[in-house]
Amino acid sequence: MKIGILTFTEGYNYGNKLQNYALLTYLKNNFSCEVKTVNNCIAQGSKLSKAILLLKWSVPSKKHYMYWKRLVRFKEFNKEYLNFTKEKLTNSSRKFTEVDCLVCGSDQIWNPNYYESINLLTGKLPSPKRSISYAASFGVSEIPQEKKKDFAEALKNLDAISVREKQGVAICNELGFAESRVNIDPTFLLSKSEWLKVVKKPNKKVPAKYVVTYFLGKIEEENEKLINNYCVKNNLTRIDLNSVNALEWFDITPFEFLYLINNSEFVFTDSFHASVFSIIFGKQFLTAERVSDDTNRMSSRIDTLFSTFSCKNHRMKTFDGNVDALKIDNVKVESIIQYEKNRTKEYFCKNSNGDRRVDFDEFPYLYKKKSCSGRIVP
Repeated sequence: MKIGILTFTEGYNYGNKLQNYALLTYLKNNFSCEVKTVNNCIAQGSKLSKAILLLKWSVPSKKHYMYWKRLVRFKEFNKEYLNFTKEKLTNSSRKFTEVDCLVCGSDQIWNPNYYESINLLTGKLPSPKRSISYAASFGVSEIPQEKKKDFAEALKNLDAISVREKQGVAICNELGFAESRVNIDPTFLLSKSEWLKVVKKPNKKVPAKYVVTYFLGKIEEENEKLINNYCVKNNLTRIDLNSVNALEWFDITPFEFLYLINNSEFVFTDSFHASVFSIIFGKQFLTAERVSDDTNRMSSRIDTLFSTFSCKNHRMKTFDGNVDALKIDNVKVESIIQYEKNRTKEYFCKNSNGDRRVDFDEFPYLYKKKSCSGRIVP
């Protein structure tokens, strides 16, 4: 069987590339199948954000050069690690025969603020034999009223629905899909040791002791003060990983990103995946509420993550200064991850191939209830 992963393929977001790599690697290592990333035309971001980026790129500058350099390195990562299909899936495609099963996800592929049509991201267009989602994210707390009908129609194309956040289940329920389920983000499907095999030290002078800051939105003044005070108090250098005002680190690759997270003394972020890797690597971290111009709350993914791993003390807005409370219980984390990985394996066994029966003896503790299949009956 050939499986195709449908997620964002353009852009230069570390979390996006690493979740794509993780899901592809997990499926390839755990199932007898060929796994590819579906080459597609889907670009992450709203029309406004794309227009602003285009305007920035139209003015030659050092920042422009660093954007270009980072894009080049990400394209190299795509080519080496993500095994793209030869066919490119577009809104005008009439058939797509390179895969037997389409897996939509992970990441915010169903965020209504990112594009006008959801159809392409649910396999409605040239559908293969089977289409399911895995840990797909809406990225918002609710779907705008004017888009609910389109989403409801598009989701009918899926044979099973798996989402990343609890709020995603609530959205699916509202749209008429009562059997959706939550599954863990693909980055958790690879063990810490598996990630450490691929981390790569940047070809730059890395400070002996440092903190990492990785913010995709604006850093509030209060949080900026907290970060700077922590660095001064503990004599730590600050490495900004997503700031065009700190260009030295702007062009690092996804695996170099992991190296810097793993070897840091502390992580400050508003990023879901930076929080995820802080948990995986057992790093002390604080996560801020994302500051953006979007009025629709986008923190449901953090809510689910922190609920799953009992990270209530790791919110920057409620931090009381007790750093010891931020220590990660690695044994507990590993136990949770293993349980969730078993649920993931059960989900793919049952839904990636419509003719395959699940070995219930392999997952005995998952079947106390009969509602875990995730199978959608339109």
